[in-house]
Amino acid sequence: MNILNRLQQKIGQGAGPGGPEILAAVEREMRAQRKIFSAAVLAPDHYRVELSPADYQALRPFLQALTRELAQAAADLPRKNGFRTSADPVVTIDRAAGLENGVIRVTGRFTGPMTAERDNRKQQPTLQLIIAEGAGHQETRSLASGTYMIGRGREADIFPLVEDSLMSRNHCLLTFQEGEIIIQDLGSANGMVVNDRKVAHARLTAGDSFMLGDTIFRVNS
Repeated sequence: MNILNRLQQKIGQGAGPGGPEILAAVEREMRAQRKIFSAAVLAPDHYRVELSPADYQALRPFLQALTRELAQAAADLPRKNGFRTSADPVVTIDRAAGLENGVIRVTGRFTGPMTAERDNRKQQPTLQLIIAEGAGHQETRSLASGTYMIGRGREADIFPLVEDSLMSRNHCLLTFQEGEIIIQDLGSANGMVVNDRKVAHARLTAGDSFMLGDTIFRVNS
């Protein structure tokens, strides 16, 4: 990764964000946008990196080589994280008017066939977890059998995209195994409410809901 390393060395010389910084931002987006199926954990295969006009201009002499090396490095990230992609990763770098210098904005998307989703439907059912955060915002997570950390921290397995300050970084564990759904509070600051009752441990079924901070989760298996 010669270009990535050269850019890291030139950060202090006004060369814009370093290559390792950009790659780290791509990895964060990969983890945030991954889709969990029973057959595999699928990661996006296309990443658009946006930089401020000044940072883009500073990196312009390196762009062709940098995007090639970023794509090569991004191809190793799924294996490192235990993910799969439906196509070889592609990385593009663009300028974004209004973006502050030093800020890296990455958007990941799926362009290849969602083969893991089709395989998943044939093999075993998943747990559908609906995350409702108010103001009409709603997300859905498809979970295979396993244990998942839920919290506001981006290192958690499941976190709302709209951050909830009342939710602990590592708030609770949700275990989905052989059709049984168990949720366990991890000593969070504000506790856990399941079906309007504050509890530390509960067994969930389809239609049940639980609240962490101000965010409501609903089981929709």
